[in-house]
Amino acid sequence: MNDLHLGQRVKKVIERSSDTIKEAAIKLGESEPNIYKKFKMKDLSTEFIRRVANQYRVPFSSFFTESQYNSTSQLNDSNMTQSQKLNNFDMTENQILKERLKASEEKIVLLSEQIELYKKLIK
Repeated sequence: MNDLHLGQRVKKVIERSSDTIKEAAIKLGESEPNIYKKFKMKDLSTEFIRRVANQYRVPFSSFFTESQYNSTSQLNDSNMTQSQKLNNFDMTENQILKERLKASEEKIVLLSEQIELYKKLIK
């Protein structure tokens, strides 16, 4: 997932829809400049990705899975059963949450180490 660039994936979804940036901004409740900024961002909020997926009727998981994202047929909702969509969403959502939890745990360890260093400096 290191080469995952969510902004570029959002851009591709919008381009495939033939919407203008202005139309996309209105549909997504964003300003045009903000849409352009999001195209450049490697990481985007889950909430924003969910809005894009819902508005453009693509599976949420297609933003995170190479094979689904690159396959036009799999970007089409009609090719997936409701059960498959929910399963993909749940798996991807869990993966994202696990990665965020791991990152948070790593930050906690680093902050704990910094606190211990500061305590030693104060003594």
